[in-house]
Amino acid sequence: MTNNKQSQKNDLSTKASETKTGAAAKLTWFVVVVFLISGIGALVWYGQRLMLSFDESLNQTTKQIEATASALSENNQVIDSIITDQKKMTDFFKTQVTILEQLQNKSITQQQILTDLQNQVALIPSVPADDRNNWLVSQAKYFLTMAQAELSLFGNQTSAQSALRSAQRSIQLLPGRYLLINQAIELALSKLDPEGSTIKKNQIIARLQNVDSSFVLLLSNKINMNQIEKQSTTKKTFGLVLRAAGTKITKAIEELIIVRTDGDARSLKLSKTQEQIMKSMVSLNLNMARIAILQSNDDQFQSSLEDCEELIKQTLSINTAGITEQPPGVIELLNEFKQLKDFRLKPSIPEIQDAITLLEEVNPS
Repeated sequence: MTNNKQSQKNDLSTKASETKTGAAAKLTWFVVVVFLISGIGALVWYGQRLMLSFDESLNQTTKQIEATASALSENNQVIDSIITDQKKMTDFFKTQVTILEQLQNKSITQQQILTDLQNQVALIPSVPADDRNNWLVSQAKYFLTMAQAELSLFGNQTSAQSALRSAQRSIQLLPGRYLLINQAIELALSKLDPEGSTIKKNQIIARLQNVDSSFVLLLSNKINMNQIEKQSTTKKTFGLVLRAAGTKITKAIEELIIVRTDGDARSLKLSKTQEQIMKSMVSLNLNMARIAILQSNDDQFQSSLEDCEELIKQTLSINTAGITEQPPGVIELLNEFKQLKDFRLKPSIPEIQDAITLLEEVNPS
């Protein structure tokens, strides 16, 4: 019995120890499995980090490669630009060398010309005084003739003034017997005023424009006055006829007045047409006068002013009982024409011809 109990105890202890051993083994496997899973997860995470790091490194490398390629492209462009500039500079230097060679050739030519002139100047003292005087006299006469032609043909005071001064310089190199000629030239120069002449011409052109405006205003006032005068005359005649006539002829007179009224309307329309024609004709003549001023044509200038003046007299004059009268505004306009006609586009300077005559008398040859 005792042995049985002891064996039962041993069996129980053995079972208990086996049970503990099995639980420990399970726990151990569980821990191992957990560690394995943790290790696998860590490896996966570390692998992903490696992949991300590799991608970032690859992207950075790609960007660096692209930046390097872009920099190389820019460098190539800069190099191409430098090469182009070098070619341009080479061409420029070639051109400069060519220009320098041309300048050197011109300098040699100019030096030769200067040497020839010096040789000619050296020969001047050996020229006889009479020949030198004859040359200066011919030169002065040429410039005097040119000044006279510039004034008489073109009215160009600037060119005439320049020619007179050239003639004066030649005369001043001659002996004292040519002094009167120099005085005549000096007097002619005192009568020339190129700047003043230009200003005067501009003023005349402005005055012609004012004349045109004044004529248009006077013409408009004349038509209005004619219309009022016709209406006043018709009313007076109508009143006299009414006072002198009877009832039977009143209707006839009224019919006559109606007919005359229609005729006045037609007459007024005709006056408007005449007004336009007169405006155009006066404006045309004034424009011709302006053109004559620009061309320094005295004949055309005077002719245009006379034609314009005659048109204004015919248009704006008032004929009363066979007597032609001029309204105050028209008189002022005609006085303006008189002042304008006094202006000469080509100044008359007889001293130039006097200088030529004296020059021929002093030096008959």
